[in-house]
Parts: sequence; C-alpha cells; structure tokens
Amino acid sequence: MNYRKRRTIVITGGTGGIGLQSALGIARTGAKVIITGRNRERGEEAQKRIVQEAKNPHVTLVIGDVSSVAGIDALAQDLLQQADHIDVLINNAGYLGNERRHSEDGLEMHFAVNVLAPWRLSHLLLPALLK
Repeated sequence: MNYRKRRTIVITGGTGGIGLQSALGIARTGAKVIITGRNRERGEEAQKRIVQEAKNPHVTLVIGDVSSVAGIDALAQDLLQQADHIDVLINNAGYLGNERRHSEDGLEMHFAVNVLAPWRLSHLLLPALLK
C-alpha cells in the first residue's frame, strides 16, 4: 500500500479491552495504527499481538498517561512526532472507579480522564487532524 494512501489512526487506551479490539480490526484494513497506553509491558504485548493477528507491521505504541494535564501534553507531543497527519483519533481511554480520587492536578479523576483528556488531546492534535 502506498504510504500517501495509508490512513493513520490513533487509539488511546489501545492496549486492552475495546481499544485493543478496535485496533485489531482497524489494523486489518492496512491502516497505520498508533495505540497508546500507560504500561509499557502491556503496551508492547498488545502491539505485538496486533501486528501478528492483523498481519500489519504498521502498528506503533506510544506510552502516555492522560490523567494529568502534563501527561496529556506529553502524549500529544509524542504522537505529533510519530505522525505528520492523523486521519482518525479515537479517544477510547477512560476511567471508571468506585472511590472518589483526584488527579495530580487536583481534578476529580472521572472528569480528568473522561472529559478533560479527550478534549485537550483533540485540541492539541488538531493541526495533524486537519492535514
């Protein structure tokens, strides 16, 4: 497949659950898939699985934590270094906890991860998404 025609898809939380299954399905189309996750070991296992099962070597892992503003900003920077353009951004990473927790920024964790992170990440990646 010609690189110029290869779609670049970013999936946050792509190392497990729905994100992993989405990455597998999308990778089978031949797209360049960039998955993100917090844990390097789990991420490398997911990347290897996607490459093998989808028979697509164009799968990249970017480690990042979207529970803090600094983490979101760092993840966006790393993603922009990996891709000059992004065709699709799937904000899949999420938090569901039973106890009230706060992020390092002092925000309630559900709000930080499920509301702020997708908005801020999308905003920071907008130049690549517009390409």
